[in-house]
Amino acid sequence: MFVFVFTVPYRQLRPKFGFTLKVVLQTPTVSNAVHKTAAKPVLRKTTSPQIVTMTPLTQTLDYEIVVAHYNEPLDWLRPYAKRAGHVYHKGSNTSAPFDMKKWERLPNTGREAHTYLHHIVNYYDNLANVTVFLQGHGPQTKDCFADVEEFLEKAMRNDFCCQHKSYANWGRIKHNGKYLQEVRAGKLRLANLTFADFYSALFGEEHPKSVPMCWSGCFSALRENLCKRPLSFYQRGLSLMPNDTNPEEAHYFERLWATIVKKH
Repeated sequence: MFVFVFTVPYRQLRPKFGFTLKVVLQTPTVSNAVHKTAAKPVLRKTTSPQIVTMTPLTQTLDYEIVVAHYNEPLDWLRPYAKRAGHVYHKGSNTSAPFDMKKWERLPNTGREAHTYLHHIVNYYDNLANVTVFLQGHGPQTKDCFADVEEFLEKAMRNDFCCQHKSYANWGRIKHNGKYLQEVRAGKLRLANLTFADFYSALFGEEHPKSVPMCWSGCFSALRENLCKRPLSFYQRGLSLMPNDTNPEEAHYFERLWATIVKKH
């Protein structure tokens, strides 16, 4: 058996990592006239400072990164911006901080839920094969996958978010920490509907015992999963969002995105 080891230089995709991927091809053993099937390429990490990879998912996949942005630094988006960065800006900037696929301004209403719904409604017939939905800070919280590549890889397996929790409080949200402070200060507008009523208004049916949920409004979705729900569903979602910068309904959506985008 012969073992061939080769590396291919590749630096532009993930500069933050310091390892090398070597592709090891093992030739099949030949016994008389019987040929065995060749083994598949094996990826192995080494400690070399070079970064090499096989064909990167981010170079071959039709994907888009939808960002709900206010004033957060967007440096994390730079490696993907020209190819896939679609930023919806709700702050005071008049132009993008660097070149990207698309930069749009929206009124500062509805938090990230309004942004995501707006994108799905307006691009329903032209959604990317995979869409990554992120807030302006990017995948930099414990509730998100570590990077964009992981969101893409997981989406291909219908694994849409990092934190898989079960939520079963169908009354009012029991806010705590900074959100409780926002409620007391009048900075978080409480919803008119309970979570149960909101679910029924959106889905047109009674709520289940519990729902899976993704924290922090960071998840990815296949186009086929998003489009299993009709355009009217997302339009209805937009109609349920009040014209307010910080409505509780956005927190309801945070608890429902997993139900919306999971494989039915």
